[in-house]
Amino acid sequence: MSISQICLCISVALLLAVIVMRVIRSRRRKQAESQAVVDEMQERLREIDEYVAEGYYPLVKTLDIVGMSDERSMLLVQNALNLVGRGTCVAASLAYAQAVVYLKEPVDDDILREAVEKQGCMVTAIVTSNQQVRKEPDHGRLLAVSDPHRTIVDYGN
Repeated sequence: MSISQICLCISVALLLAVIVMRVIRSRRRKQAESQAVVDEMQERLREIDEYVAEGYYPLVKTLDIVGMSDERSMLLVQNALNLVGRGTCVAASLAYAQAVVYLKEPVDDDILREAVEKQGCMVTAIVTSNQQVRKEPDHGRLLAVSDPHRTIVDYGN
């Protein structure tokens, strides 16, 4: 093997090492960005839970949605639903293919359905529940109580 061939092999090895390092950095950066999005959503959900627990949003509508296939479509649906009425707060989930709409005032289901369909998705079901906030007597934790036939969501410690 000549010196030029050895130099060529070393150059190729170094080039491959640089490419691998860039790929690793890129993946780490994407993971960090993804984690930042997840952290932001979790913080938003905690804020929503606090508002619900304090009684700011007495009405809750859960929309089952088909067509929310990626984060972009989820954000479009979430933003469209946020603009539906005054006092609206929305939490959407790709994993459950749902959007939970917290409302201060009643909004017709057709208006919600239309807002979602304008974003290219389809609403398959809408479940409405009225939440009332009460203190749990023995622990003092806040509970959001839905209809008597629905489960109790604990917003406590």
